[in-house]
Order: sequence, then C-alpha cells, then structure tokens
Amino acid sequence: MKNLTKRLLLLILKTCAHIQLIKYRAKIVGVTGSVGKTSTTRACFLILNSKYKVLHLKEGYNSEIGLPLAILKQKSGFSSPPAWTRTLFGCFMTLLFCWESYDYILLEMGVDKPGDMRYLLSFIKPSIGIFLNVAPVHTEAFAKQSHPLEAIAKEKMSDFNTPGLEQAKKIVAGSARSMGVEIDTNG
Repeated sequence: MKNLTKRLLLLILKTCAHIQLIKYRAKIVGVTGSVGKTSTTRACFLILNSKYKVLHLKEGYNSEIGLPLAILKQKSGFSSPPAWTRTLFGCFMTLLFCWESYDYILLEMGVDKPGDMRYLLSFIKPSIGIFLNVAPVHTEAFAKQSHPLEAIAKEKMSDFNTPGLEQAKKIVAGSARSMGVEIDTNG
C-alpha cells in the first residue's frame, strides 16, 4: 500500500509540475553534478536576473519528489498524511491560479539512484544543460555497481539531450578521469 501511495503521489506531482512548466513558458536550465549545483544555480540567477525574469527554485529540492514540489512552489508533507493533503491542494491551487511567466527557470537535478535522471527528464525538458562534475558522494544506491563513479556519470548524462551535449559529455568524462575513472560517453 505504501509503495502504491508513493507511485500515485509521484504521478500527481509529475503531471502537475509538467503542466506548470508549460504555463511558465520559460527556457529551462537544468544543472546536475555531484557537487556545486546550488552554487551554480545561484550564480546563474545573479547573472540572468539582471536582464531577465528568472525563477530560482528552493535549494535542495532536486529529487523525484522535491523538484516537482519546487516547480509548484509547495513544501513537502514528509510523512504526514494531513500535510500531504494540504500540499496536494496547494499544487492544484498553483495550477489554477499561478499564471506567471518567466524567461528562465533554474533547476537543480539530483541523482541518487539509477533511473533518477531519466525520470526527471520525462517531464522536464531543459533548453540548457549544465554538467558540473562527478564525485564520490551519494553513492549508496550505486555501490553494487562494479564501477560506482562510472555508473553515476552515466546516470547524470543519460538522455540529457541539450545543445552542447557532446562538449558537456567531454567535461564530465574529464572530471571522472581526473578521479581515476574512465567512462564511455557514447552510450
């Protein structure tokens, strides 16, 4: 039952976030990497905000649940059913009444386990992708892999088809190589 509830919650959040992103009518800047996402999005905000209308989302909300909540400008209900009821009501209110538009939306896209990036990219379509680095952090879900850092790098690059992708892949591969990990950026 708990797994079914989580899947239903993810479906609702994903659908609402996708609709809200369409309503915002903005170029999406997706930032991923093991370290530095928050600092990078802050720096991008400071640069872009001087000339454009920019939505900079809540820091640390970069997961399968957190990112849709940030897009919908809501807080997590954590493990409280009444709090989740209020949060979901807030999501629907945002869909009905929030019609702001932006030039850019800055999103931190976190990867904690295999499949996370593919999931995020199923409803978020970045116009610009920023790949920062690969480091041995949050590796628990990748520990069973024979080469965890390589698996993390591949996950961060999976399906991230944005302009400059080949250059970004080279940068991520260089970052991984500096840590003694060789990755194939062709797959």
